[in-house]
Amino acid sequence: MAKMVDLNDKLTFFLVPTSHPNIKISNINPTGLKGWSYGSISFENVYLSKDQLVGNEGNGFYMFQKHFAYWRVLMGLLCIGAAEEALGITVNYAKEREVFGKPIASFHSVSHPIVKHYSYLKAAELFCYDALSKIDSNNPSITQSAMAKVLSTEVAYQAIDDCIQFFGARGYTKEYDLEKRLRDVRAVKIADGSNPTLISYCTKDVFGENIYKLTKEGDFNRVDSCVKPYAKQNC
Repeated sequence: MAKMVDLNDKLTFFLVPTSHPNIKISNINPTGLKGWSYGSISFENVYLSKDQLVGNEGNGFYMFQKHFAYWRVLMGLLCIGAAEEALGITVNYAKEREVFGKPIASFHSVSHPIVKHYSYLKAAELFCYDALSKIDSNNPSITQSAMAKVLSTEVAYQAIDDCIQFFGARGYTKEYDLEKRLRDVRAVKIADGSNPTLISYCTKDVFGENIYKLTKEGDFNRVDSCVKPYAKQNC
């Protein structure tokens, strides 16, 4: 995906063979998501022709957004699945692990959070399905897809983190596969649009185009006076 100078730097997609001698690909060993493609690509004096054009010139951003409207929801659902599995492992453990002569599942400090996490995950799952239904009807919502990814990854990460806590010291081992799920979900909070970036994008629908433009420009002088002191303090 490259900017077209003649089209005011609008993005355009091109298909480029990775066998090109001036393209270098390096693999990076990530903390999680083992088995996924993770690395970097560098280009040096790589010239493109119109035969390599994908779609129309200057239409890259639209294609990019259309792809991620689906992909971000899918990533959210993957994280929900990982968290639900972690909760299932924790429920079984909590029914067997005894403290003071009774299973820890009988303590509200353990059982109540687990029930809440199941509720939050189910709510996030339904939100994802609603976003997918809009895609199926050819009316995708870029904002809802972004929010679905943010919501799903946040509640999934918190659920798995609490599961580790309920296991105590055993949770900080590789015995129960919980740490792997935490690392995997943590990566998705960054991948394909970090959560803070997506939240910032969603302010356009919540506060309107004018406020969104101000956040992009970083112009604190035109922000309402009630937030100016805070803005100046954190410049």
